[in-house]
Amino acid sequence: MYLGKNFAEKKADELIAFLNTALANANYGAAEPVDLANGSFISTFDDGDWYYEDTWYGGEPFSGITTVSYKSVVCWTMVYRGRLEERYASIKEEVMNCLKAALKVTPSNRPVRGPELYQHPNDFLYRNQCRGTIADFSGSEEIRDLANRRVYTCTYTGGFVNLW
Repeated sequence: MYLGKNFAEKKADELIAFLNTALANANYGAAEPVDLANGSFISTFDDGDWYYEDTWYGGEPFSGITTVSYKSVVCWTMVYRGRLEERYASIKEEVMNCLKAALKVTPSNRPVRGPELYQHPNDFLYRNQCRGTIADFSGSEEIRDLANRRVYTCTYTGGFVNLW
């Protein structure tokens, strides 16, 4: 089933509002992700016509896909893949705390990963470079330590699907 060529224009603002709500409730809220038998994890959020699902695989490295459905038809996706630099495995928890904190302050007008810059109190700096709009985007994020060494990196791409 296709949503129509004008769906992106008509529903972009609704999608952005829904993503902000879904992220606050599914990924960054009190709900814990479900650990699936195949070793993946899933977070979901349902709000009537809109449904959010984020499934990710692995520890290091990891990859995942976020999908949003409108009236049971997938209309938007984002795929991502990242990793912690292996030599920093001993500080993984601190790095992941920085990542989680950065993702909680995702810009409301572009709810794709985190902000352009985020300085975490534990002395890590998160950077996100996103190109495009919610309809068609790609980007990368990284976390650096005080010595400006990259300790984490992730790339992502996404946008509307099933339009025609």
